[in-house]
Amino acid sequence: MTEAHLTPCGALFAVMKKHGGMSYKELASLVLSGKPLTDGRSPASRVSDRTWVSRFIVHAPVGSLQDRYFSDFGVSSLRIVSRLKAREKRALSSEQILGFIMGDGGTMMKQALSAAHQDVALYDNVLARLIGGAGYTNDERVEIAMTLFVAAGCTADVRKAARFAVSYAKSVHGDNLATTPAASLGDADVAPDRERMEHARFALGLVRVVDGYVKGDARWVSPDSSGIEIGALALGEGDIADVGPRVSGRHAHVWCDEGGRWFVEDLGSRNGTVVVSGVDRGKIVVAPPRDEAGATVADSTSASAKTSGDEVGPQVKGDEGACMKCDEGADVAPDAEGATGAERDIIGIESSEAIDPVEPDEHIDAELAVSEAVEIHPGDELILAGDTVFALVAGLPE
Repeated sequence: MTEAHLTPCGALFAVMKKHGGMSYKELASLVLSGKPLTDGRSPASRVSDRTWVSRFIVHAPVGSLQDRYFSDFGVSSLRIVSRLKAREKRALSSEQILGFIMGDGGTMMKQALSAAHQDVALYDNVLARLIGGAGYTNDERVEIAMTLFVAAGCTADVRKAARFAVSYAKSVHGDNLATTPAASLGDADVAPDRERMEHARFALGLVRVVDGYVKGDARWVSPDSSGIEIGALALGEGDIADVGPRVSGRHAHVWCDEGGRWFVEDLGSRNGTVVVSGVDRGKIVVAPPRDEAGATVADSTSASAKTSGDEVGPQVKGDEGACMKCDEGADVAPDAEGATGAERDIIGIESSEAIDPVEPDEHIDAELAVSEAVEIHPGDELILAGDTVFALVAGLPE
């Protein structure tokens, strides 16, 4: 099996062989469980059977491996790191081990995870937060990083691996997950011209905007669901983890009430949450940034809650003219005819088209912050930590 066709488990074995000099048999002895299966034999008892290890572990199809085949991922990680450091001819330091997990080995693993339809952005976020935590030694960092690496390889499930690695880091080494300090949030001087959606119980789509361009597809939230969380460590089904480095692990919650109204609340983030109105570009600070001690960041010369500016940028219209304004005088309208399955009548979005970015303010006024959930509408923008922007659009629920 070539690197391009590796499963996550295959990538784990290939990386350890390439960078750590471990044979498949050696690594299998470190990660496979000693508990017997239904046939009375344990996976660990089969490590000398090269055919079985290759066929049923290393090259097993994604989804066919069960957790019971493997030892505790934290224990396996400790075994692997200890073995890599103790090798007579090719002993590796913590820095070298972390180097290949973050470098070529990590790239191989992420390619395999992506091929298995896993959220690679979440993997990157969790790894960065885990190893960036204050107070960890290099030995602790490599142990935590290896735990995520091994769990991702064995499960082929980023969310499951992330939950395990975060829990392991907190229980063994303390809650030191890192969040990058805040950049100042900005005045949004873009002004879309559109009518507000008045549909009852419409689905809400969140579209990531990076440097003025739409990134990927809308992430839809059903009005009948309990909503979604947005954050670097957002692990729930449907949650959004494709965020910038300043966004907190659990940053914001978006949901719909029984009346069909949509809301956002900040979950105690470090770097704040802002809603920019699609009607008048007014700015509502859901929660301001906080310093290390948890106090809000305020400034007597901060910008007012309402701002005005040149009318440029994304334009989201209502039913009678669904479009996203991308260039002066150019409207791009999605074709909703014949849409099936996950396709929806999207109000206001067309992938890959340029829209003007929101420029940063110098400060956020803590006095403008609200202490409860804020109602949001299609055409608004949701800004997390000053630089992670989501355009809000509406569509027909499934």
